[in-house]
Amino acid sequence: MGFQTISGIFVAHKSFGTANEFTLRQPNGPVQVLCDTAIPPMREDDMIVVILWGGKVIAITNLATGTEFHYRTTAPAGPYRRKEITVTHCCCWQLSSGLLAISRLQLGPSAR
Repeated sequence: MGFQTISGIFVAHKSFGTANEFTLRQPNGPVQVLCDTAIPPMREDDMIVVILWGGKVIAITNLATGTEFHYRTTAPAGPYRRKEITVTHCCCWQLSSGLLAISRLQLGPSAR
């Protein structure tokens, strides 16, 4: 399981709404791509690059218009973590701040 790149010429939308399916024309034949959410605007004959991770679309780039869409996966597989501040980070920060304040109080005025 890893990254897969599909590139080709946009042919047509197969469906609209929440299940967006479209077709790309490649030298070895047409390829159907299914995206779970909205896709960027595409016109016929635009060059499109789709990046998949584990069969799910994580990025679509329209090279003709310069439009790039990045999709967040709900449960990434592998040893990767999101780089954002979560509730766990806030709780750990509060706990360490509280412990630091308590330790300074117990050491007395000479530690200040």
